[in-house]
Amino acid sequence: MSQEIPQSRRSPAPVPAAPAGRPAAELELIGSALIAEYEVLREEIGRYQDHQKQIMNFAFMVSAAMIALAQPLFSDTSPKGDDVRSILLYFSPLFAMLAGLYSDRTIRILRLAGYINNHLRRKLSSLVSMHLWQWEVYKTSRVRGGHPFAYALDKIRWLVFILPGAGSVGLYFWLGGNLSGARSWFGLGVSALGLAAAVLIMFLAEETKGVATLDETDLDTLDHSLVRAPSRAE
Repeated sequence: MSQEIPQSRRSPAPVPAAPAGRPAAELELIGSALIAEYEVLREEIGRYQDHQKQIMNFAFMVSAAMIALAQPLFSDTSPKGDDVRSILLYFSPLFAMLAGLYSDRTIRILRLAGYINNHLRRKLSSLVSMHLWQWEVYKTSRVRGGHPFAYALDKIRWLVFILPGAGSVGLYFWLGGNLSGARSWFGLGVSALGLAAAVLIMFLAEETKGVATLDETDLDTLDHSLVRAPSRAE
């Protein structure tokens, strides 16, 4: 986290020369608006990161509930115990749903980062005639000493959703479950689909490698084609 610089030690920010047709005051106003938008988007990214932490915490809570459900079944061999035991086969799709919610927040973060990197950053850089906010550029261009290891660590977090899903199936058989009926086969199929979905979701979105710097559609041109200029009062 950056530290606040005391007022007495701050150097006055250089005022860029105004482009032709734009006075310095208007240039400063535009820059302030871009920075304000950047700060709002950064706060929104922070909220989505908080959501990710909450989703992971919820996955731990569901895992604890699964273990609590399984504990009395070690000594229960009654038909009622078989009914409760079959519930374990339906934890896997629940963890897949949590993985999907986590991935949804990741995609939202990447969309915001892409807008900042490919649109907002370029507008502000054109005002001050220097490149700014180059974190995403740095992440995508750095090829030595970090990417494979960081990418592997990024995938480890998904074990929070995958391991408990696979563990629920293992618990079912460990506690005496079998595949003697249609109900158990159906539950096993649901578990297999849940595990496959969780593994697939794991590779759909990741933040480690950064957002690519692309030559995307000019939003000003797109905005003019979609939004009509306000009509002047006669």
